[in-house]
Amino acid sequence: MSQLAAKEAIDEAVRRLFSPNLVNKLKQRQFKDKLILRWHTTIKRLLPLGGASIGNKVKIMSDGDVAFGEMWSAINSAKSNIVMETYTIMPDTVGKKTIDLLGQARERGSGVVLIYDAVGSSKMSDQDLKPLRDKGGLVLTFNPWWKRPWKFAPGLFFRNHRKLLVVDDAVGFAGGMNISNLYAGKESGGTGYFRDTHVKVEGPAVNHLTHIFYHTLTDLAYSQPIMPRAWTPPGRFLLPFLMPFHKPYMHEENIIPDTSSGVFVQVLESNVRRNRRHIQKAMRITLRNAHNHCYFTTPYFLPTARLRRAIVKAAGRGVDVRIITAGLSDVPLVQLASQHVYSIFLKRGVRIYEMHESRLHAKIVTIDGIYSSVGSFNLDPWSSNSNLEINLTMLDPDIALQLENQFTKDLKSCREITLDVLENRPFLFKVLHWTAYQVLRLIRPSSRGLASTKDG
Repeated sequence: MSQLAAKEAIDEAVRRLFSPNLVNKLKQRQFKDKLILRWHTTIKRLLPLGGASIGNKVKIMSDGDVAFGEMWSAINSAKSNIVMETYTIMPDTVGKKTIDLLGQARERGSGVVLIYDAVGSSKMSDQDLKPLRDKGGLVLTFNPWWKRPWKFAPGLFFRNHRKLLVVDDAVGFAGGMNISNLYAGKESGGTGYFRDTHVKVEGPAVNHLTHIFYHTLTDLAYSQPIMPRAWTPPGRFLLPFLMPFHKPYMHEENIIPDTSSGVFVQVLESNVRRNRRHIQKAMRITLRNAHNHCYFTTPYFLPTARLRRAIVKAAGRGVDVRIITAGLSDVPLVQLASQHVYSIFLKRGVRIYEMHESRLHAKIVTIDGIYSSVGSFNLDPWSSNSNLEINLTMLDPDIALQLENQFTKDLKSCREITLDVLENRPFLFKVLHWTAYQVLRLIRPSSRGLASTKDG
């Protein structure tokens, strides 16, 4: 596609996006024409990142029982193929049930591919996964770097942090929930330990989720043999995608389809090794163009320098920037280090809240009551410079309202951190926070050496 044709396609896509249906939703919430124009321009800047579509049905799930109920139901109804990618799958009640359901789907004739991270799922054994493999499921371990350091050595910090499930190329799931008792509610056999959010999507966005899964598959092709012993016919749905991708995202079939109904969804990924920093770019673009407010929910708050500047500049323009982060963290060292950088933001008008009544794991952004993002991306160096990540971003006032209502609900479980609170910390606490930050500076991943020169 020529540059002129691509520009015309983008212009037409944005015109369809801002159809009377969406504009009427904005006016009902007293949005001014200036805000509509600002977001019209913002979306034009986001579209070249790819993965955009209209005509989607989206369900936000902040309850573990609802999320796992939906995912298990989709697996149970699978007819042709299931692909799953997760950072953590545990050999507990929820993990074993998920593996069992995948095995049942395989027995019904569906192709099944499961990719799990070697570090995040370190408690899984070959014995736990043997039943699925014996039924013909393709089970792959992402970056077991200690097994083949001479063949494929991306390093310990190159982790697959995505949480993705696609069934029959018709329904997809992504968000922050791993496959474990800690994320499911009690009705699903879990504990509800984490406060998290997941998204179910139906429509053209599912194709983009599948596309990103295939990117992971091609990365794995360089690190380990991926063909199972018995590659049965239902598994052939993956064969066309085993070769590396060389086509850019921005081609005609990735432009928004000819429809004004449904939700605008953009599926974004981060893969530093392939120079794909689409999530990071989208965050900076939307922060630069935020007009009224921006609410972050993130369990780990150590933003990289570029994102830190974008947050601070937004607050400096008068945007109401609020951040909920973990007060009780599953990674205490990060939580301690975060407190060392709070003052950078508080001095510039950003408001920070720590959640203490439950363990936060959700990764959410909402901006101006219209734009929202849910996924696996944390505001820390590991997500920014190393991990494979995936986010679903949506331009829809109803979706944004749901997430902002959840933000308001979460605030009731939080304590606001003010400059007075920060400056009146005991001296030993200040030393502890400084030390934690310096330790993480030494061990944090760097993008240097990870990014390739080409977007393969």
